[in-house]
Amino acid sequence: MEDIFDLQDEITERIVTAIAPEMVRAEEQRSLKQQPADLGAWDLCHRGQWHVNRYTKEDNEKSQEFLERATALDPNWAAPHAWIAYLHLMNALLGFRDDPAQSFKLSVAAAERSVRLDGQDPLARGTLSIASIWIDLPRAISEGEKAIALNPSLSYGYMGLSAALCYLGRWQECLEPCQISGRLSPRDPLLTFMLTIESMIHLFLKDYDAAIECAERGIREQPKNVRGHIRLTCALAHKGDIDGARAAFERIKPIIPNLTLAYIDATHPFDRPEDREFYLDGLRKAGWEG
Repeated sequence: MEDIFDLQDEITERIVTAIAPEMVRAEEQRSLKQQPADLGAWDLCHRGQWHVNRYTKEDNEKSQEFLERATALDPNWAAPHAWIAYLHLMNALLGFRDDPAQSFKLSVAAAERSVRLDGQDPLARGTLSIASIWIDLPRAISEGEKAIALNPSLSYGYMGLSAALCYLGRWQECLEPCQISGRLSPRDPLLTFMLTIESMIHLFLKDYDAAIECAERGIREQPKNVRGHIRLTCALAHKGDIDGARAAFERIKPIIPNLTLAYIDATHPFDRPEDREFYLDGLRKAGWEG
């Protein structure tokens, strides 16, 4: 009987994995076909999602416009606030704003508004988990666990939990939830970040080949994800492929021309000094002078 229940759970997970991303994508495409003046809150939210997942500064600005219009039309709907939190994360992580710390604060504030509106919404909890990574690591773990409890098939809770465990240096614990997040959402626009989180885990576990593979997959998913290029650089350098690391480092420059120590520290909240130094050492081996 227990085997039957396990099989049912596996079938349910596969169905959700296959259908959910396509439903979201269909709603985004439907909203794009409408004139902006005709969009209701639902369509505005999906149009905002579409733009934020384009990973450009200009699209992020358009996304914020649509999402804020959605919150004005329906102030009690949690989802647009969750996506506003996400766009502030992109502003910070992809270097769209000069002050990543401020963008992280704005992200947490928006995610908190989403949770206040609907504390039982797993998207709201999962987004707060991810947003909290750069502000409060224990809270990121707690919110990730809450999101998973509300919906074990939603990838964002596992993603937030995994990344928080990473930055706390709990490298043996964070691989499984990271891989679950990718398995649950293989077509998710956030897959690029799931893969680069997994790359960092393998990097610190000294499995450099796996770190390189995950970073390269993350870059193929989204070439503008600078974190994939940074992790690829570190993994190649620590593996001893200095020429490869230098070439990877050069590919960072068109995305972030001036990769500063301030940016690395603001967007990589390592709890343990030795983890920070190991990461920076990989970049320095590739020629970074930060």
